[in-house]
Amino acid sequence: MEIEYPDILSEYVPAQDRLENNGLQFICQLEPHVVAPGELTALVIYLQNALDVPLQVAIRVHVPSSKEMRRGRSGPLPRPVRFTLLESEMSLAVEAAEMGLLRIPLQIDPATEQGEYGVRCSLAVTPQGRGSRIRPLESQGRLGRTILKDTVGLGLAAAVGVGYIGVPATQVTATITVAGAAEHPPEVDLNPTFVSLWTPEELTVQQKALQEINDRRIHILEQLQIEPMYVALLEESEMAFREMNVPLRVGERIFLAKILTYTAQYFLENVNRQDALLIPIWSDALRNDLSTNDYLAMVTQVGYDRLLRLAIALSFALVSETLGREPWTIEEQRAVADLVLNCASRGESLPIEFLYLPLLLGGLVVAHKMHMPDEDVGHSLQLLARAQSDRTEAFDEELQELNQIFGTLLKSAQQQG
Repeated sequence: MEIEYPDILSEYVPAQDRLENNGLQFICQLEPHVVAPGELTALVIYLQNALDVPLQVAIRVHVPSSKEMRRGRSGPLPRPVRFTLLESEMSLAVEAAEMGLLRIPLQIDPATEQGEYGVRCSLAVTPQGRGSRIRPLESQGRLGRTILKDTVGLGLAAAVGVGYIGVPATQVTATITVAGAAEHPPEVDLNPTFVSLWTPEELTVQQKALQEINDRRIHILEQLQIEPMYVALLEESEMAFREMNVPLRVGERIFLAKILTYTAQYFLENVNRQDALLIPIWSDALRNDLSTNDYLAMVTQVGYDRLLRLAIALSFALVSETLGREPWTIEEQRAVADLVLNCASRGESLPIEFLYLPLLLGGLVVAHKMHMPDEDVGHSLQLLARAQSDRTEAFDEELQELNQIFGTLLKSAQQQG
């Protein structure tokens, strides 16, 4: 394998354990996996070609029916079961090295009995020619051990790899739970759709980005020192959150800049993490014909949104580690990150609680680790406490847990001083 292509599959779905058939790596699941009778779900198949030739993929979907047993139950079903799809058999071509997503809508009949069901998917894969591997069956990745609980959507898998194991398989069964009151939905489009998410053209940009970073690495790191980065992030954050209709108070600015600076420094600790942070930022700049000569601006301005997403993931992990428990599920954490980044990219109003959850909570955890020259951390904590007390809309009765966690972390930071 002369060049190992990036693992794009892990950017879209947890894929440390994936299935592989004849050079096709795939993950199959139902989204959503819990629906009411009458609602719509979709069989979603993430497909990644591990060869340098196209693959022809024949797919057969087997849905449950009244003639079959519900999972975990013997005997005939007392009520009808019907999962409707437009086609149970289909085929598509996955180009060399391509990664894409096939979505097959499924309509659950309103009369379907509640319970858990399995939808079986079989894949027959034929390489179009004699191909060579460009993605291995197994990979350790270069990211290494981190505090992060979830790396989906962070750009880390595509940049340096997060590790995976491929398991040979020709079919898989995805489960769905039918529960709740029956719905009677309007007509829906049941046509399958395939979306290409990555093609080899992207590799050229990534290779150029890595070459630039390697050529300039020493000088890049010289510019990315803690204090100037912190100052730059103070300014950039004020502008970014003002566009989301969140004018930052002084204490909020300080602790937001702390967690963003901490995040950048966390990823600058070694070469592999440096690449995980810098390659996506440099690639974005190259795609948009932006100058890459101001390294501090590259991270704090061009890469601000990427740094923000990483800081959200790292903040959740830091808070969880500090509390010794997981207050929020991985799904909730991803939803928060998507909300913040969508508001940032579209200039939409961000509910104020999602400034605190999790970013300012993370800032409290690193309050003393990101101690700036001449800073009185105790005074900074007072400023944040004052800002929080003024944000009554973010800490009402419905957000008691956020209020309690903020209080716990604030007290802990004050005691460290």
